[in-house]
Amino acid sequence: MSDNIYKNIRKALKLTQKEIADKLEISQGYWSSVERNEKIPGSEILISLKSLFNVSSEYLLSGGQGEMFAEEKQQDYIHESLKGIEFLPGKDAPKRKGKDVDLEALENWLVGVEHGLKNSLQVVQGILKETRERSA
Repeated sequence: MSDNIYKNIRKALKLTQKEIADKLEISQGYWSSVERNEKIPGSEILISLKSLFNVSSEYLLSGGQGEMFAEEKQQDYIHESLKGIEFLPGKDAPKRKGKDVDLEALENWLVGVEHGLKNSLQVVQGILKETRERSA
C-alpha cells in the first residue's frame, strides 16, 4: 500500500479520484493534491470520510494506524437493504418488487441505521473536539 492514507482509503473503496472528490464535494485537483501530500485535508473532509465511508477515526487521526474502516461499510449495508424497495404513490407501506416487505426486518434495519447514525455522530463530535484541542 501507498504511504498516503487518503490514497489507500480511495483505493480500498474502489473509487477514482474524481468519484471520491465528487462524493466529498471537493475538486478532483484538491483531492489529487491531498494524495500527493501537497495539501492536508481539513476537518470537514475528515468528517465526511468518516460519515460517508465509515473510515475509522483512529485510522484518520493516527496517520494510518489501526483498522481502516470502523465496521462493515454502512453504505454497502444500506444499499443492499434498499435494493428493490419502492415507495408507491398513494400507498402507506413500502413494497418489495410486488410483495409486502417483511415489516419486522424493515424495523430491524431501521434500528440498525439509527444506531449507526448515533455512532457516526459521536465520532464526528470526537473528531471536532480533537481538532479544536489541537488548534487551541
